[in-house]
Amino acid sequence: ILQMPMMKLIEVDYHYELHGSGQPLVLIAGYGCELVFLTPILAELAKSFQVLIFDNRAIGKTCDDGVATLTADLLAHDVMQLCDELNLALPHIVGHSMGGTIAQTIAANYPDKIKKLILISTAAKWRVPMRFAFQSLLNMRQCGIDFDIIFAASIPLLFGERFLQDASQVAIFKQGILANPAPQSMSDQARQ
Repeated sequence: ILQMPMMKLIEVDYHYELHGSGQPLVLIAGYGCELVFLTPILAELAKSFQVLIFDNRAIGKTCDDGVATLTADLLAHDVMQLCDELNLALPHIVGHSMGGTIAQTIAANYPDKIKKLILISTAAKWRVPMRFAFQSLLNMRQCGIDFDIIFAASIPLLFGERFLQDASQVAIFKQGILANPAPQSMSDQARQ
């Protein structure tokens, strides 16, 4: 495992980790998800790929970015700049949820710089229903709703049936979130 926690890109100190070896594979997490959300699949993928995971702007340890408005174009540019700085040539790009929107923007804007695009539970753009769901999660947090209720409401948005049926994996995942040393602030969640 090679871990290099921070890299300065323009005005942002990006928190990232590299795991495994082989063809580069970039995992882009969704709304409100720092890199800890990718750990359930990381070990298996790192057996065959050099896997890059990172915290997007406004999440985890990549939170002091000085930008008021976040766009898919800006976040896609960040991902490709991170890949360039780490010498990850022609990476496979995997995007989940909001990360899938970012991944599609990468494919549209940088088609010659990636190998394959893999999309998981996503949309081409951030439509009203998606924004409504994300606003509801933020509202629950702002109202002081118990973490267990927010977790139960959001986890079906993140994982499929097989994972959700494995109570031990769900518990491990939940503990990883609770142990996160840099949880997302409410203001950064609203910006996302």
